[in-house]
Amino acid sequence: MADKASVQQAADGEAAGARPQSFWREPLLHFILIGGLLFLLGNLRGQPEDDSGYEINVDQARIAVLYQTYLNDYQQEPTAAELQELIDDYIRTEVCVREARSMGLERDDALIREHLRGKYELLLDDGSEPPTPTEAELQQFLAEHPERYRTEPALSFMQIYIDPLQHERAEEDAELLKQQLTGSEELGLVQALSDAGSLPPSLPLVALSEIGWQFDPLFADEIGALPLGVWSGPVFSGYGLHLVLVTDRREGRPLELDEIRADVERDWTEARQRERLDAELEGVKQQYSISVADYDMADLAGLATNDNGNTEGGE
Repeated sequence: MADKASVQQAADGEAAGARPQSFWREPLLHFILIGGLLFLLGNLRGQPEDDSGYEINVDQARIAVLYQTYLNDYQQEPTAAELQELIDDYIRTEVCVREARSMGLERDDALIREHLRGKYELLLDDGSEPPTPTEAELQQFLAEHPERYRTEPALSFMQIYIDPLQHERAEEDAELLKQQLTGSEELGLVQALSDAGSLPPSLPLVALSEIGWQFDPLFADEIGALPLGVWSGPVFSGYGLHLVLVTDRREGRPLELDEIRADVERDWTEARQRERLDAELEGVKQQYSISVADYDMADLAGLATNDNGNTEGGE
């Protein structure tokens, strides 16, 4: 810190008409500014109320966890150097986490909130197994969720591919070709009429989801409603246009319990566990005073539209 003589000298210099820039060169001013900045930074960082927040104790239990984690991940024991790297990384993470929390960086972070929720819900689970379901309970669960347990509709079909890159008027060409087809074409002719591509000219009886995976989900949805034994289309996909002849169709059907017992038992068990967790959380929620603001769906839709418009305009 500057002594009294230097302060007096600075004052005398100003009185004598010293250059204004000399004021910013004074050590006393630097000291005051730096002190103020440190004070402000400390407040922004939200320093812990006591020094215990700056103690990081890597005890033997923590080192054992690091050792075992490495062993589980790599199926071999870490060397002394590798274990020291794990310890150093743990310390670095702990420092970063504490500093980030002191600055409030964890607030309103969706990933952190979901992670904390998952950990808390795991703590609420006492780990006890739910009772074994009876036959009647499984049958009831199956009846309550028929959409989960049914075979998927399936089709077999032939298709003629029209590549838009090889046709100036792809839709017109497809329509003209369709008029020449009778529905009795052999696979070899279908393949010859198709433009070159990686798509198969025919598929045996296969689920619609598999068709969607190979061609396009929208393509699968559309051909699922096509008539049997008639060339239809053109049907669009991500590849181009297709004329489609559905040769066989198998409708989906509900599955019997004996066909799907393991899945129903698993889903029943998971449902009981969710119900138990929901009950635990409802008990915890009773401690809170919860209020939800009134809202109007139309107003929310309008706000969303305006936000999208502003974003597009800004881009």
